[in-house]
Amino acid sequence: MQCKQLFRLLREHVLRCEKLALLLAVTFVTPLLAQQDNLQRIPPQLKALANPSAAALQKQDQMIESVLEPELIFKVQPSQSKIVKTRLPITRVAITDAGVIDVNEISPAEIEIVGKRAGQTTMTLWFQNGDQETILRYLVLVAANDIEQERGEVEFGRLQTRINELYPNSYVQLIPIADKLIVRGQARDSKEAAEILAIVGSQSLDQGGNIMGGGVVNVGSVAKLPGAEDLATTSVVNLLHVPGEQQVMLKVRIAEITRSALRELGADFDIVKNSWSLSHFIGGAGNLTAILDNQDVNLFIRAFTTNGYGKLLAEPTLV
Repeated sequence: MQCKQLFRLLREHVLRCEKLALLLAVTFVTPLLAQQDNLQRIPPQLKALANPSAAALQKQDQMIESVLEPELIFKVQPSQSKIVKTRLPITRVAITDAGVIDVNEISPAEIEIVGKRAGQTTMTLWFQNGDQETILRYLVLVAANDIEQERGEVEFGRLQTRINELYPNSYVQLIPIADKLIVRGQARDSKEAAEILAIVGSQSLDQGGNIMGGGVVNVGSVAKLPGAEDLATTSVVNLLHVPGEQQVMLKVRIAEITRSALRELGADFDIVKNSWSLSHFIGGAGNLTAILDNQDVNLFIRAFTTNGYGKLLAEPTLV
């Protein structure tokens, strides 16, 4: 009776595992397939625009003289500026992203271009050339120079050393790349990971590449390093790994064996508190006894299935 209960419990566990696998497939695989299917589908409007009608092309030829793309590249560093002096007076200036650069007009023939944060944008200048108007378009690139990058690596290296001293059970690497700060390594637990990210997120670099700021902000039980202010140009990329709980993997064989077969083979099951006891003796050749603690049950039933006394139902791996 106890053996049947064991087999019934193991069979129910296998069914639950199969249902869980099906649920995971529906939850994760189906959305991915749907997303791939959506990517392959082209909206009807785009299909129509890809093949414009003759009337639309004729209207464009009548109304549009030309489409101007950026012609030159203009480079400037974050928090720095360049003065541009022109030969002709500037009548208008347009930029597509005011968060990347700012343009200050000093005179009709002189402007200041200020780099605000790393990125790129377009800048269009209109010049008055007699009775005609001339347009010049730039692709503006804002990026830190090598000196600032090296200085930032030194400062974040010091911060990395300080964090590893504060959290000896965790290991952290800080890797600054352009306007991104990659935080990688392994934290002891999720609490330490959150505190480390809060400390790193509160740091910033000034235009000289130095970590700066003021005041002390408490993050849980850990105080922020002195001298830090938020800097919108530095975004943190979290690659910290938090190890999960250790799990035990159990390989089980589930078979259906008749009670008469067990009696003929001389096998007997017994339960003592939380342990299983299996005694096996055939033809007086000797006894084989195994004690299996708790739920770590591993039944070797190949002899039963080989001799036709039962059949193997499943060989699941339980976690």
